[in-house]
Amino acid sequence: MIQLLTECIAMGLLAGVVGLFMAQVGVEAMSRLAAMALPRWEDVQVDWRIFVYAAAVSLAAAVIAGLYPAWRVGGVDVSTGLRVGGSRGVLGRRSGRFRSALIVGQIAVAVALTISSGLILRSFLKLNAVELGHRPDSILVMYAHIPARTEAEYLAVQARAERIYAEIAALPGVASVSAAMGLPAGKYGSNGSYAVEGRLDWGNPNIKLPQAGFRLAQPYYFATLGIPLLKGRDFNSRDQFPAEPVAIISASLARQTFDGVDPLGQRIKCGLDRDVWMRVVGVVGDVRSGTLSQPMEPELYMPLSQHPSTANEQQIVIRALVPPASLIPAARQALVRLEPLVPARFEIFRESIGDSASAERFRTQLFLVFAAAALLVALAGVYSVTSYLVEKRLPEFGLRMALGASSSQITQSVLSGTGRLLVAGLALGAAIALAASRYLESLLFGITTTDLVTYAVTLVLIPLATLAAAWWPAFRAGRANPQTLLR
Repeated sequence: MIQLLTECIAMGLLAGVVGLFMAQVGVEAMSRLAAMALPRWEDVQVDWRIFVYAAAVSLAAAVIAGLYPAWRVGGVDVSTGLRVGGSRGVLGRRSGRFRSALIVGQIAVAVALTISSGLILRSFLKLNAVELGHRPDSILVMYAHIPARTEAEYLAVQARAERIYAEIAALPGVASVSAAMGLPAGKYGSNGSYAVEGRLDWGNPNIKLPQAGFRLAQPYYFATLGIPLLKGRDFNSRDQFPAEPVAIISASLARQTFDGVDPLGQRIKCGLDRDVWMRVVGVVGDVRSGTLSQPMEPELYMPLSQHPSTANEQQIVIRALVPPASLIPAARQALVRLEPLVPARFEIFRESIGDSASAERFRTQLFLVFAAAALLVALAGVYSVTSYLVEKRLPEFGLRMALGASSSQITQSVLSGTGRLLVAGLALGAAIALAASRYLESLLFGITTTDLVTYAVTLVLIPLATLAAAWWPAFRAGRANPQTLLR
């Protein structure tokens, strides 16, 4: 008994050492995946506390796993063990039921985690397929900050920025150039209440004013970003600070406020920076301005040149005819020629859109890793238990083949035993997944917790993988020589 328990503890501690190594590799791999999704992930590391925890878990698991078999072996009478021999083993029928229960549990955990991972993966794929309302491909964004303090300096900054637009637009490989403050899924943005002249009074306390996102844009912004102009006109060079303030609204804002009335020519006001009425000159398509999981919301666009207090923060949008990254050196040189003291930072717009779903991507990858680990453990358990049971039943198989049983019948007999455990594990795992699905509901996008595709794929994948793990021991049993087995 002591010898068997010692062997179990040694194997458990060895497994803990291997687990610590895998944890270190996993943390390093996850640090690259989680950089955008989790704050301070770089501080996560395998330290002495993790080492103590792993040692304690490994020791406890080894003792729990080895104590009962060791007690059973220590309680077996020597003469009884010799009479039983190798055909049944000393652990008996009760131990067989315990091993079967372990296999069912492993399969159930693998099924539950695979279903959960499938739901998260399907949700992530749905998230990445949402309609954005713009075309983010082939877009390079240049962030430039020109310091200013007074209104006159802000107006001068915008004039300097327009020279930068023209310089970049003349570069080879550039299709169009514009600028904005508050790009979709970007770091800047504002929102608040707005009023409509004659319909929604700004100073009426009895009226709850509607909400919208506030965006600033230059001429050609909508064409550069691929946002459709549905009605009216775009901003143009006449929309300067001294001119009549104008605005362009999104389609959802037009529906929310005007309800079938033509919004063109109506006057609208918001509290962004100037308490002035702005005439609506255009309507554009809706854009998903927040994260990918957020719905399209009403947007109010205003000319950047008419709101100079934000003009020093420039997000210059460049639509490229070549790979966007290849324009970075030339765009930087163009900026240096005009504004050598102005720093610039570049982003590929498609990558920044993808970064807005970094938390969902990391969660999906994490679930898939856990599901794959659970599936591998289950397959290893199925293979080892099937191999062990085949080894114990070899004399029986030899006798059956000597009496006329075919190899396929022996193989089928082994696989049928695995199949019964598989059915029980599938049922239990599906029940666990259904019970736990309510905790995943807040993490899903575009699908329900009872998504039929996910369940169908899981209930096909797990049986195929499980039967594949049991096939080789069953195949060896069917191909064994009956004479050798009987001897």
